[in-house]
Amino acid sequence: MQILFAGVGPMSVAWIDRLIPGAGAAASLGRVERSIQLGVLAALGLAAAVALGGLSGFGPQPLATAGLGVALAIVAGVAISVNTTLCRRLNDVGVDPAARMSLRFVGPVVVAAPLARELSALLIPGTLAVVVGASLFLIVLPNYVNQLGIALASPLTVRVVLAAGPALSCVLQFADGRLSSSPYSLGVAMLYGVLAIWAAIARRRAISRAVCA
Repeated sequence: MQILFAGVGPMSVAWIDRLIPGAGAAASLGRVERSIQLGVLAALGLAAAVALGGLSGFGPQPLATAGLGVALAIVAGVAISVNTTLCRRLNDVGVDPAARMSLRFVGPVVVAAPLARELSALLIPGTLAVVVGASLFLIVLPNYVNQLGIALASPLTVRVVLAAGPALSCVLQFADGRLSSSPYSLGVAMLYGVLAIWAAIARRRAISRAVCA
């Protein structure tokens, strides 16, 4: 599912940046780029087939459960692409990464507050400090770095970098014997990574030609 979640990003950005006014230079998809995008779509189809066929690291799952997971992963991936594109728009009008991060976790904090009160009795001070430190290092800091990347690079570049995550995750799962792994997922992740980079290069060239025209 992580492959679908991260993988749908670069392909969706190629369309989203043409639908949001001011998000990027409009550039039509040429024949070569369409062919690459079809290859990307085929790789995502393989990722879905691996999940639906029970060949992923999760193993066999009920078809309805696997199908729901595939659909939600794709929707979430497209939503993140929209978020990335809109964050870049905010950056272009003067809203810097620090300002965006200051409002990023307001909603989750409000939603999690009732649970936090219930769980606080179960967390001793030392454990709570570890949880807070891990959250800052593994969630807040990476999100801030991602916002810096959005400010410095195009949404497409950001999503391509993030799309490399599933391949790295698969490699780490093979290295850690405690986690289940799948050679099929690794193969699809690597295939997709190559196609996503190729698609990003083709999109960047198309945008450059549109700007210079």
